[in-house]
Amino acid sequence: MGIAIAWWLGKKWVGTRIEHSVRHEYDKKLELFKVDLQQVSSEAIRKLELDYQESINEKAADKDLFRRFLLCLPSTGSIEFIRDHDYAGGSFDRDRHEDLENFVTNWDNTEHEFLDCELEEKRQKLMALVNEFLHTMARDTFSVNNSISRASIPPEWRYEQSDRFKETTEAINKLVSDVVKKHSDIVRTGRVKLKL
Repeated sequence: MGIAIAWWLGKKWVGTRIEHSVRHEYDKKLELFKVDLQQVSSEAIRKLELDYQESINEKAADKDLFRRFLLCLPSTGSIEFIRDHDYAGGSFDRDRHEDLENFVTNWDNTEHEFLDCELEEKRQKLMALVNEFLHTMARDTFSVNNSISRASIPPEWRYEQSDRFKETTEAINKLVSDVVKKHSDIVRTGRVKLKL
């Protein structure tokens, strides 16, 4: 009977030792896992915070650039003038295109690129259209009465070169429409995306 009790006690003691040993190993692994999880969580939170701050900084930069864009090329000024002027019907003051010329001259560089891809794509398309419009105006309009400041499509083309007159006015009108639409598009998109 003493042997049975000793055997039972030995079995119990070995079982308890194994249980404590397993529990100890499990607790160590659980602590390591908790530390790893906390480290991964902390890193993920830091990355989210950095991404969020970067997003805020990018949005702030685009807001500033968009405000400057609206000052350079507002809906009034040159945009309003080309929208309302009938280029087939008479002469115009070249200075009325000043906003467009300033936009092409000053905004065709990396300092004036939006960080937002959609806004930047729209800026580039507007730049290309304004460039095309100004080149067409330089090529197909001429000074009136030797005036440097006034120009028009030559009125004599209407009768002497009617096809050229029609082709030129249609090209200019199409470009005007495209420039005005693209300008409105970038203004609307900027207001929505940048909450301005």
